[in-house]
Amino acid sequence: MPIPDKSETIWQQLVTGQKEYRFKLVPASMMLSRLIRSVQIDNSPANIERCVDELYNFFTHYQVVLNKDIQQLFNATPTPESSTVMPNAVTGSSAASLVHQRAALAMPMR
Repeated sequence: MPIPDKSETIWQQLVTGQKEYRFKLVPASMMLSRLIRSVQIDNSPANIERCVDELYNFFTHYQVVLNKDIQQLFNATPTPESSTVMPNAVTGSSAASLVHQRAALAMPMR
């Protein structure tokens, strides 16, 4: 399923904390929490736009592993090709530890 354009209000609602959502993928939850904190500290339009861009790019880059979250967030019905999971993809917090999820997303550990 295509990800809605970043001009859609849901992106701003997510980064400002107006829309709450618990991701199935821990790194996505961590990113959203960080972006919400950033907006709480600096709620300027420029920072909100930067946070929306970062979240949108994350969704675009990891669309395959975020498929279930995308379907729930954007109220979409799954299509056969969008429900296909790539081999070795980490699809939920119960599937692997945080370390394995970070490795799957190639996110550097801090």
